[in-house]
Order: sequence, then C-alpha cells, then structure tokens
Amino acid sequence: MTAASAAGAFSGIPLTDRRYASSCVLVTGHEGPGKEKSAVDWKYLAHCGTIVLYMALENLSKIIKELLSVGKPQDTPCAVIANAGLLTQSRVIGTLRDIVLKIKKQKLKPPVIIIIGEVVKLERKFNWLEKNRKILFTGLSQERFFLKGNYLHLPLIRIAPLYDYGEFDTHLKNLKGFDWLVFTSRYGVKYFFERLKTIELDSRVLKGIQIAAIGNSTENALFECGIRADLVPKKESSIGLLEGFKRLDLNNKKIFLPRSDLSDKGLELGLRKLGARIIAPVAYRNVMPENLPDLDLEDFDEILFTSPSGVRNFVKRYGPIPGRIKVNCIGGVTRKEAKRCRALD
Repeated sequence: MTAASAAGAFSGIPLTDRRYASSCVLVTGHEGPGKEKSAVDWKYLAHCGTIVLYMALENLSKIIKELLSVGKPQDTPCAVIANAGLLTQSRVIGTLRDIVLKIKKQKLKPPVIIIIGEVVKLERKFNWLEKNRKILFTGLSQERFFLKGNYLHLPLIRIAPLYDYGEFDTHLKNLKGFDWLVFTSRYGVKYFFERLKTIELDSRVLKGIQIAAIGNSTENALFECGIRADLVPKKESSIGLLEGFKRLDLNNKKIFLPRSDLSDKGLELGLRKLGARIIAPVAYRNVMPENLPDLDLEDFDEILFTSPSGVRNFVKRYGPIPGRIKVNCIGGVTRKEAKRCRALD
C-alpha cells in the first residue's frame, strides 16, 4: 500500500470521487537539489482532480504559491496527515489559504502526506478513526482481542531469552523425576522446547509426565510441538489452574514450572499449599521495549492492559492516565497492579 493510500484510508479521505475528482496525481514536493529547473508542471497539476504531495512539508509555502499563481483557488481544501497509518497519526485540515499557518500552530513534523482537492471535504463524513472509540491495546497477543472501536496496538512488554541457560538446562536434563509440567504462557512453551533442542533432547523426555496449560493460547503452542495438555482450566488464569489442581491429589507431587523473570508468585505459592514440591526456574525475560513512541493520551478513549509489567512500563514511559480514559485489565493480578500504580481507580 502506498503512503498516499494509507493517508487517505486512515483519515477518511477518498483520493478520487465521482463528484469531485476523477483523477489523482502523486507528486514529489522535494526535487533533487542539483536540478536547474523544476520538472513539475504546476500549471498542469492545478487542473488535476486530487493532488497528493510527498516530502513537501518544508516547501509547502512555495508549492502553494505556484498553484495559486496558475489559478488554483485559495479556498481549495487541503489535508496534511503525519505518520499515516501509525499509532501516532495526526492531521491538520484547512485550505490553501490557511494550511501553512495551521501546520505551524499544531507543530506537525515529517513524514507527512499532503492531499489537495475537493475530496478533502469528505473527511468530515468518512473519518472512521476519529468517529469511533480509540482503544490502546498494550499486550502481545493482538490476534486474541477483537474489540468494538478502533484497535491500536502498542506492545509494552518484550519477550527475550536469558543470558545464561545453565541452571535451566540442568533441570531439563533431570525431568524424569517430575510428575507435572505446568506452562503459564506460550513463551514458556517456546523456550522450553528450544532449550530441549539445544541440549539435544526431544519430547521423549516427557514420558510419564502430565502437562498443564494455563489457557487456549498456551495449549495451542503445546499442540504445535506435538503435545496435548492434560489439564486446561476453563478460566484462563493462575486461579483457574489452582481450581483445576484442587480436584487432583498433588500431595508430594513434583512440579516443573518454567516462568518469566517477572512472573507473579501466586501460582507457585498456591501449588505449595496443595502439597506440591515446586521447581520454578526462569525460562525467559520480560523486558520493556525500546524506542516507545511519544503519545498524546488525549487521543485515546480506552486502554487495555494484559499484564502487571505492561502496567508498570506504561506508567514509567507515559505517566499517569488521564481520568477521562477508561482502563480495562485482563486478570485480577493485572487489575491489582493497575490500582497499585494508580492507573486504575
């Protein structure tokens, strides 16, 4: 998809319309500095239906003068879309008469796409991004959440391997003594089987061991590795797992629980109360992503958190959440952390 198409689609501006524009022309607004004469025929372009300018922000005043000098009306609608199609998209709507001043007031920065023509007037009718609720989703599993409104994805956690798997690999070589293997995320599954392969073992070491998965995503990750889980709770949470294990005899059973470096200890403590012996080595790291973009929180109506670390990283990067924004949390542990960080009333 071209940047022009993305800018039009994400701002509700069709580049052509049977009433206003039967044609559309894409033009560079920044020609090579070595050119003695411009290759752009502004007199011809002034009569095209829609003009889309690339790389034209710095030269926009000059371009507008060129268009006006060859007969383009001052009241021709103009839209400037910055970061088209991205989480940080913003836009300014005006006319050739006032668009430069509006851009300066809003302090718009490149990259931008500039759309000139009567089709810009349709933005008021078709701008679905502005009309619908904007929901910022901060988790990793975007395919699992289809929500009403505009769904904007900004993962606030990043999964990374350990620097040293010495301890973890030692446990893998001694799995024969375990009764249960409990996975609390698909990433635990990923790194468990990657390490098995690295130390030249395979799923045959799981013979006789029962396996639990915290939910459907983890269950599917296991199935992709050729393993069917023996226990998957209906309630996808640590509480759901504990409820499932309460119906079983865990007294003196040995459980292997691969986890992240930031995992909540509630499941481990709950299993110990049921009489189990727990080995819970770290299998992967949960880190804050680098280069998170600047956000104007006022652009959002709702924020959805899926993990305590996502909450902490959000508050660390963006500060307190404006009171008018609705905050939703997946799971009781995440909700508790959101209240602790004052991200949730």
